[in-house]
Amino acid sequence: MTANVTGEAKSSATGGEEWRGELRKRLKTAEELSRILKLTPEELLALRRGTRVPVALTPYYASLIRGSAPDYPLRRAVIPHCGELETSPEEVCDPLGEQQHTPIPDVVHTYSDRLLLLITARCAVYCRFCTRRRLFGRGARRGIDWWPRVLAYLRNHRQIREVILSGGDPLMLNDRLLQRLLRDLRSVPHVELLRLHTRIPAVLPSRVTPALAELLREHQPLWLIHHTVHPDELTPRFAAACSLLAERGIPMGNQTVLLKGINDEPQTMLQLMNGLVRLRVKPYYLHQCDLAPGTSHFRTSVESGIRLIRRMYGRTGSLAVPLFVVDPPGGGGKVPLMPDYVISRKDGVWQLTDHEGRPRVYCEKSSTSNLPDPPGAQ
Repeated sequence: MTANVTGEAKSSATGGEEWRGELRKRLKTAEELSRILKLTPEELLALRRGTRVPVALTPYYASLIRGSAPDYPLRRAVIPHCGELETSPEEVCDPLGEQQHTPIPDVVHTYSDRLLLLITARCAVYCRFCTRRRLFGRGARRGIDWWPRVLAYLRNHRQIREVILSGGDPLMLNDRLLQRLLRDLRSVPHVELLRLHTRIPAVLPSRVTPALAELLREHQPLWLIHHTVHPDELTPRFAAACSLLAERGIPMGNQTVLLKGINDEPQTMLQLMNGLVRLRVKPYYLHQCDLAPGTSHFRTSVESGIRLIRRMYGRTGSLAVPLFVVDPPGGGGKVPLMPDYVISRKDGVWQLTDHEGRPRVYCEKSSTSNLPDPPGAQ
């Protein structure tokens, strides 16, 4: 295969036309955004000076924030703010350390059994907290032999059982090119699972057509991982896209970034995760906001994330509770963080607390006749 695996959909692609028209009509300038919003001085400053992350809103997503207040969560997620112009000392260009695990441009091999392909640097809507902002605005780095090199690398590393397509957003590719990519990956015998990470259903649901759903169905086992940030993104059109995929047998998960003032309240997160489960989307990861330049105004403390997860347990089923993870700089991969329910353990006796902080005891021994009183018991 010698296709250029970088571009957005072209007019020769198969599938519905509505989503291509939406891409052509995206709002990208201060003048265009001013037609739907009264921009604040902080937003205008960021738009005029320029930020590391491009600006683009689909007409659909623009309709969700039209006339909204400056602190409206969806507006904050997609409209530039002057906070992006500041870089904190702890922030780094490549916060996930992906470049040190890149044997081929845009191919990341951090975990031995998984390969991450950054298929494109383009998105339908650009999130202001984007981790991979280093990809934007760069010159072309791929030759015509890029895809054959990827396949050769994959075939030469038989321990790789899972391939993840990300970016940017892989659903920015047209159906014909996406079909060729998936077919080539499926031709590698030791690849067991494919995964696509996308924000498209939340920001451009018209892209999820019956043709796309059938295409994905052909290449099972394949998981589609949504990226959502707030329950207001779970609109009827998002729900219809999820239903279309689920009815074609496409299993779905979700990743969310923990964002200050957007989704860091327990009730907001519960509403988002419960809503996803109703739509047959399994909450997967809750990410601590990575240390990307210009994102400090979005970042909560790690302790806030742990407290949030603790408050979710017991208030909803575990099916709706994501795994809270931190990606420390340096490229070692994700570190899961859980609330600490262990008070002490000795001789097989565990002193615990439940999600309400109540003391509990678990004894691993066969006899519980000498079970100690839980801490604090009268």
